[in-house]
Amino acid sequence: MGVSNVPRVQSVDGEQLYTGMKLSEMLKGAPLTKRPEADPEAALHALNAALTRALETLEAEMGMLDATAGAALEQTKIEWQAIIDMPLDYAGIACKRAALLFALHHEPLLRAPFATAEPALVADLADRVLPLVVPPFVAGMAQNPDALVIAALSLLESFPGESLGLPVA
Repeated sequence: MGVSNVPRVQSVDGEQLYTGMKLSEMLKGAPLTKRPEADPEAALHALNAALTRALETLEAEMGMLDATAGAALEQTKIEWQAIIDMPLDYAGIACKRAALLFALHHEPLLRAPFATAEPALVADLADRVLPLVVPPFVAGMAQNPDALVIAALSLLESFPGESLGLPVA
């Protein structure tokens, strides 16, 4: 389907999606050496903002394709908003981080603003880590969001530059 066939297509500028906080801080929190001076909830609020922007990106991309896409989009918005509204406790933070990783895996437009601040991290996530950890997470019906986050961050930190069995670009 061409763009001319889709009603109300809106382009989304990647700069509109930037939250002002580095992706690494949202996923891992502030470095231990910086935590006493930092606002401990700043990364969590930035995480909510990034998730909200991911939802806005999805809405803009899907637009109003047809009646079935509209119903699917409405259900997605309900589920995504439930993640955004989760409390800022261990389980809620794990779910939010897993949702952000999932969105980064599937939406190149969402990766772009983070790539300006941390291009190596975003490229490593997109090309090496997320293709390895997201499919099993989805196959397991997304039941262990903390396991997805821990697996992704462990691969990033413990095995930098390793192909992890994936074809090297």
